[in-house]
Amino acid sequence: MVALPPKKDSLPGRPRRSGSDARLAQLTREPAFVTRDGLVTAPRDEVAAPPPRPARRIGWFYPVVVVVTACLAWVWWRDLRPRPKPPPTPAAVAPQPPPPEVVEGLRTAQRQIDEDRLTTPPGDNALESYQAVLREAPGNGEARAGIDRIAAIYAQWAQIAEDKGSPARARRYIEKALIAKPDDPVLRAELQRLETRE
Repeated sequence: MVALPPKKDSLPGRPRRSGSDARLAQLTREPAFVTRDGLVTAPRDEVAAPPPRPARRIGWFYPVVVVVTACLAWVWWRDLRPRPKPPPTPAAVAPQPPPPEVVEGLRTAQRQIDEDRLTTPPGDNALESYQAVLREAPGNGEARAGIDRIAAIYAQWAQIAEDKGSPARARRYIEKALIAKPDDPVLRAELQRLETRE
């Protein structure tokens, strides 16, 4: 053991002891390091350690992870569930061909339009042929379109007659167009305009 040099004063702040008491106190205290100059230093483990880290708070991260995981699990489970089967669709019904009378009536009406027999002579005109087709097949779109075409042809002829300076002839064409389409508001307004012009 290394002999310590004698000390003149006791440690500051402590009462002065006798030499043997001071030596005994020095030997019984925690081990210290003696430097070459004879200074007693504190043990190395008494060196100031860094302050302890504060405990980390959980915050929002983990609750968000739990919620997202639960949502993904629900979506996965929902896709794995057996889905109810859709009701069977009825077999598509093939459209039936129109009766021969309807086909013949449409051909006759088209021929009459080509020959400009739209509403005259009675008994042999396109309007009556289309109306006969509609009596046989009320939902026939071709016959309805044919009647609209007759009204449009008469309206066009009325415009041409008016441009040529013949409002009386234009009025007669509009009246014939109204025979094909009696509820058309545009044709009715045109008829009123032509009547006031005469």
